Amino acid sequence: MLANTLSISLTLSLLLPIGLTADTSLSNDIVGCREASCPSSNGNYHCTVGQNNFTDVGLARIPDVPSPLNGLSWVKGVSVEDKGRIDKSEQNRQIKSTYYLGTPSNLNTTSLNGCAVFFHDALSKQFQQPKSLTSNGTDRANTTDIPASYGTCPDVIDQRCIDALQKRAQDVARNGTSCTALFQDLRRSSLDECSALTRTGLGNFTVTPLNESAPLTQSRNSSSDCWPVLPKSDNLTQITDHTVMTNGTATALTSQLYKITPILTVFFPANGSNSLVDSPSSQLTCLKAVHAEDLDADDADENSASLLSSNLLGGILVAALVSMI
Repeated sequence: MLANTLSISLTLSLLLPIGLTADTSLSNDIVGCREASCPSSNGNYHCTVGQNNFTDVGLARIPDVPSPLNGLSWVKGVSVEDKGRIDKSEQNRQIKSTYYLGTPSNLNTTSLNGCAVFFHDALSKQFQQPKSLTSNGTDRANTTDIPASYGTCPDVIDQRCIDALQKRAQDVARNGTSCTALFQDLRRSSLDECSALTRTGLGNFTVTPLNESAPLTQSRNSSSDCWPVLPKSDNLTQITDHTVMTNGTATALTSQLYKITPILTVFFPANGSNSLVDSPSSQLTCLKAVHAEDLDADDADENSASLLSSNLLGGILVAALVSMI
């Protein structure tokens, strides 16, 4: 089914007239499995890409890119694994976040020269929408539904910090095209504008090249049931993953599974005539997994109560926790 869908989508994309691109808008700043048409069971979405089985996913466009790069996306998939049936207070739950770059099918990724900086520590702020629901379905004042929340970087990061990060990355890129140089420069930098980004300034971050991995092919993904990018003709390239250990309490699991990850994407001009950009460019994207339930499922009525409790962990996570007890 997935292979047929991807084949049809790819065929349609190739039939578009030259210069005409598909609509790249999303319904929200970050969307999850509902919008990405992930499969569901018992009203709960799930997503398997290659060997990765995700509890939830998040998809966001990279903002303000140079026109040759329009439609680029970041996708984050999250999963939880039990690493020992010990007391829930023990650090025995492994949370894995996997990051994919989504690229239009007509983009030559071999000419995509650049790096991505992933800031892994929890931010000082959270998105403020949507609000949690009370038992009668009304908004609960001043309480955000963290699993379902979404927004953009200016909602959670001071604009001065955003500007300083993007400028520093571009300055480094003008002096070379090394991701190692970018990592070392950020490690040395104090960036006073970002002192409140996390509890320790820039916190823990990693830098990964964009062009070291090939996009997933249909044959490599033939056993999967999910392609969490829009439009479906887009390619996905796994760029990196990050793992943390936490305890099994609802608060700890929710904070890690639905944590906001700022991603600083830096593009360099490539050597030769195939460069996609003429000068260094950098953009900050704030990405997280977004939880939703499949309200169109046959047993949607039975899951209405579960929807209200999704403000705690979400149906998928609840099922995962039950299996670990």
